[in-house]
Amino acid sequence: MAQISGRLLPPILTLLLSVLLALAWLLPNHNQPWTTFQSESWLAIVLLLVASVVLLRAPFRVELPIASIVAVFMALLPWGQFLAGEIHSFGTAWINSIYLLGFSLAISVGWNWERRAPGETMDFLFLAITIASVVSVALQVCQLLQIGDLDIWVLNGGRGRFSANLNQPNMLASLLLLGVIGVAWAYANEKLGALVSVLLVLWLLFGVQLTESRTAWLNMLALLIGFAVFWRIQRPKYLTLVLVGFAAYSVLAHFSIPILNELFRSQETVSRGLYDAYRIAIWRESVDLLIQRPYFGYGWGQAQEAYLAAEGLPDFGGALSHSHNIFIELLLNNGVLLGGLLLVFFAAQFWQFFRNIRAPNFIFPFAAFWVLFVHAQLELPLHYAYFLLPFGLILGVLSQKSGLLVLLSVRKLFVVPALVLTAGLLALTIRDCFEVERTVHTIRYGNKGQLKQLDDLPSLFVLTQWRDRLEFANAEPLSPLTEAKYQWMKGVVVSTPSPFMYFRLAQNLALDGQSERARFWLSALCRASPEDYKKKLFAHWSELSTANSKYVAVNWKGCALR
Repeated sequence: MAQISGRLLPPILTLLLSVLLALAWLLPNHNQPWTTFQSESWLAIVLLLVASVVLLRAPFRVELPIASIVAVFMALLPWGQFLAGEIHSFGTAWINSIYLLGFSLAISVGWNWERRAPGETMDFLFLAITIASVVSVALQVCQLLQIGDLDIWVLNGGRGRFSANLNQPNMLASLLLLGVIGVAWAYANEKLGALVSVLLVLWLLFGVQLTESRTAWLNMLALLIGFAVFWRIQRPKYLTLVLVGFAAYSVLAHFSIPILNELFRSQETVSRGLYDAYRIAIWRESVDLLIQRPYFGYGWGQAQEAYLAAEGLPDFGGALSHSHNIFIELLLNNGVLLGGLLLVFFAAQFWQFFRNIRAPNFIFPFAAFWVLFVHAQLELPLHYAYFLLPFGLILGVLSQKSGLLVLLSVRKLFVVPALVLTAGLLALTIRDCFEVERTVHTIRYGNKGQLKQLDDLPSLFVLTQWRDRLEFANAEPLSPLTEAKYQWMKGVVVSTPSPFMYFRLAQNLALDGQSERARFWLSALCRASPEDYKKKLFAHWSELSTANSKYVAVNWKGCALR
C-alpha cells in the first residue's frame, strides 16, 4: 500500500496528547492489590483517544496488518483455555484477553497512522517518552537527595537504586533508554539542536545509572553498536566520537553512584554481580515444566501453578508467576506447537524489520523495539500496558515501513462500534479495579484487622478472580472441606497468589485433616515470602496450634527447617 502524506494531528494537539501520555509513567499511585493499575489505565485511556482520532481520520478503509490479526487470535486463546478448564477464573481469561486486544489495536493504529502521516506516530510517542524520561530523572534526583517536601508526588527511593514513580528500576531504565532514542529521533528530524540533544542524553544516561540496571547495560551496548553501524541517513558528522563519549560518561557515572549514595543517603549501594542465578534457575525449571506439559502448556496467567511444585527453585521472597523470558512465556502459556508457531511468526517479522534497518528513519523505531525486546528476555516489561501498548504502536509502524502483509481492511463504518466496544470493555475493567482497590483499602485500614462481612464484598463484573480472592481471604477456615471446595480454593490461590493465600489454604487443609496437602502449601509459602513475613506467619501458626491439635498434626517446623 502506498503511503498518503499529510498530518493527522495538528502540532498543538500532538503536544497535548504527548503530555497526557507521559503522565502514565509519572503517576505516583501504586495501591494494592494491582500496583500499576492506575498508570496502565491512564495510558490505555489516552491511547484509546488517540486511536479514535487516527482511525476515524484515516482513509476510507482501515487496514489490519497480519500482526494485528495474529494478536486477535492470541486474545481468543485464553477463552478457549478457560472453557477447557485450563484457566481457573473467568477474570484471568478476561484480563489476559483484553491486554492482547489492546495490543492488536495498538498495532493497527501504528500501521494506519504511519501510512496516513509518515513519522507522526513516532513524533507523538517519542515526545511523550522523552517528557516522561526527563521528568523521571528529576524525580530520581529528588529520591537521591531525599527531598521530603515532595512526598505525595515522589515515591521513596530504594536502597541505592532509584526508580522515580515507576517503582521498578529496570522498567525505568528501559524508559530512559527509549527517551535517549527519542532525543536521537528529534535531532535527526531537526527538531532539536546538537547542544540540547547532547545535554538531554547526558541527563538521561545519568538516570540510567541511578537505576543500577544490568539489563540497561546490554541495551546501551546494542544501541551504541546499532547507531554506529546503521545510522546512515542524516548521520551526525562526529557520531562515532560522540557515542564513545557517551559510553565513557556512562562508565564514570556508574562508578560515581556509590559515592553519591553514601554522601546524600549515608548508606552503601547494594552490590550486584553480573551473574543472576535466580533467572537461570527460573529458566531451567521452566524448561522442565514445559517438558511435563508440552502440548497445551499451562494457560495464560496460570504458570504460577506449575512453579508451586518446582522443587529446584530458590526462595524469591515473593510468589513466582512468570518465567522472566517472553519466549519461554509463550511456550508455557500455549504449549510447544502453538507457542512455537507464534515464535516463528514473530521471528519472521523481526527478520523483515532487520532487513529494512538502513531505510530512512527506520533505525529509531527499530531501536525502541529492540530495547523492549531485550528487556522482555530478562523480565516482564510487556506484561504492563504502559510498555505493551507503545510496543504495539512501534510494531505497527515497523510493519508498515517494511511493507508487510495486510490481511484485511474494513470500512470506517465498522470502526466506530469497534471503538465503542473497546471503550466499554476498558470501562468495565477500570470500574472493577477501583472497586477492588477500594475494598482492599477498607479491609486493610478501615476494619482494623477484623474480618469483612461477605455481604459487604464488592460486586465485580469481570475481574472475578479478585471477588473470589476477597471472599476466600475474609472467610473463616472451613471444616469439613470437600474436594470441589478445595479445587475452588486452589484455583483462587493460583489466580491471585500470595503468601497469605497459601497460609489460608493450608489452614483449611489442616482443619480437614489433610496434613500432607497443608505442608505442600506451607512449603510454597516459604519459597514465596520475605524473611520477616515467614516468621510472622509461623508465629501465627504456632498460636493456632496451641488452640487446635489439628494444626499440630501438620508438624510444620517453620521455613528454616522445612
